[in-house]
Amino acid sequence: MRYCSLALLAVVLWGCRQSGSVPTKPSAVQTRPQPSSSAALPPRPAAAALGLVASGKKLALTLVSGANEGARVRVWNASASAQALGDDALVVNQEPEPSVGAPFDARTQTLVYAGNWPSSFAFRRNNVPCLAKDDPTLLVLQGKKWLEKRLRERALPPHAFLAWEDGALFVDSQIQACGWATSSPVEQLVQPTGTVFTQVAPNGGMTHPSLDLEPSFMAWGGSSAQHTLALIGTLGVRADAGSTGPGSRDIVVMRRHEKGPFTASVLIHAEGSQTQSLRTQIREFGAAALVWPPPARDDGTPVTGALAEGGDEIAWKGHASSLFVVKDDSTTELSFRSSSEQDCHVQEAALVADGAYAIVACPSLPTRLVHARAGATPEPIPVPALNEHTPCAPIQVIARSADDVWLRGACGGTPEQPEVEAVFRQGHAQQPVLLQ
Repeated sequence: MRYCSLALLAVVLWGCRQSGSVPTKPSAVQTRPQPSSSAALPPRPAAAALGLVASGKKLALTLVSGANEGARVRVWNASASAQALGDDALVVNQEPEPSVGAPFDARTQTLVYAGNWPSSFAFRRNNVPCLAKDDPTLLVLQGKKWLEKRLRERALPPHAFLAWEDGALFVDSQIQACGWATSSPVEQLVQPTGTVFTQVAPNGGMTHPSLDLEPSFMAWGGSSAQHTLALIGTLGVRADAGSTGPGSRDIVVMRRHEKGPFTASVLIHAEGSQTQSLRTQIREFGAAALVWPPPARDDGTPVTGALAEGGDEIAWKGHASSLFVVKDDSTTELSFRSSSEQDCHVQEAALVADGAYAIVACPSLPTRLVHARAGATPEPIPVPALNEHTPCAPIQVIARSADDVWLRGACGGTPEQPEVEAVFRQGHAQQPVLLQ
């Protein structure tokens, strides 16, 4: 889901490793076979260079999937838009696409779209402390007007708000959505199901389907792409189950294609006390999901300069330098930093055929783009400057296909207040367009 607000929280990429199967109900979940360890790959030819395709003020970049025209990439701002269909060049629209943004005040509110914008579903909250009284609102686009529905029964923000089927899906769980991490006794499953779904229909109506998810699974977050749903979380333990421990230590991904069933993949058997890692990030791409951790060192301690210990760093001990590629029948661990770069973390990532492209931020180095592959050292991908006085820092990466990677960069000034923004494309040179 996409967050529209004055400030975006930085996120971090995390590690990936094969591990044991998940004890779930056969009718609800299929557990994938355990993969073998990844072998070192042969040297890879140098990646195609990124080339400038667009520049302008306050650009937006998104991948749009259409039933008739296929996947296309759209670049736009308040005054102009451009698009590239398939491998074609990016061209300015002669008539800008009509789009109606959901109403919100960026100074005092946060808006989340279900899926990529333009989207017909949005969730709005006031910028108040997580546990404070709020006015949460569901917005559904009807024609050119947004229908607003106050969610007075909702006390906390959802773990995820995403596109699903023809509508949107709220994902909530027994794990409290406020804060970074929580510890026992929350792993003691005390409600009938660990995760609760709220399906939003195109007309704004809401239902609560089970989606046949294992009842003991407790979600921390979720993502969707086309007809695939991915959840990250852990398995709860019922208080009356006779368990000797207070709860689960496992970090688990649940994936489901269309009508299911869910397939469970255990990424990590977490060490130490039982903790929930709400800052763990997941992105679903259809062919696979990417998972990465909060900022942490490999020994499970906070990174230098962290405002406070999140409490969930220990959950990723030994895996903090990696991200996971999770498929139906395997998981693969990709390194995004070296052993000497313990304070670096992933801000965003996109899936490609042989791994992932990740935006990596470090406290004492410029933010960079890397190509991460299994068994290989992360490969830095140079981000061009607009000119010798205007360097560009990566702030968003998407991939239409394995050989069609797009990057949005902040050029000049600061990443928060750049002089101009630019969009680069890998291996598809063209005359750049200017969106004024």
